[in-house]
Amino acid sequence: MVKEEPGAAKGADSKTKEPKLPYDFSAIEFKINGTYWSTVSFLTALQRFPKMIAVNNVSFQPQTRSAEVAGTPRLATSMDLVAVVSKGAAKVSEGNRVQQAAEAKGGSNG
Repeated sequence: MVKEEPGAAKGADSKTKEPKLPYDFSAIEFKINGTYWSTVSFLTALQRFPKMIAVNNVSFQPQTRSAEVAGTPRLATSMDLVAVVSKGAAKVSEGNRVQQAAEAKGGSNG
């Protein structure tokens, strides 16, 4: 006798598929050297960016500088970003590159 668990659908493992999403994810490793406030300015600008970008990890490390240089301490900042890219936009962009390359090739030959 086969015992079924409550809430389990018959054949759920073999028939269920994850829905295809209309976008892709693009991982970006970003490094910036500057002051703490320049990094804050970058993150503020990233918030205003018209596309969705997630900041997953941020790490700061102080940069060593000469004793002669005075002023604000500098940091080396590393960030793991994930950009959400529309699949349709990527195809249009690729098509534009192909078209531009063809026009450039045609323009240089004619």
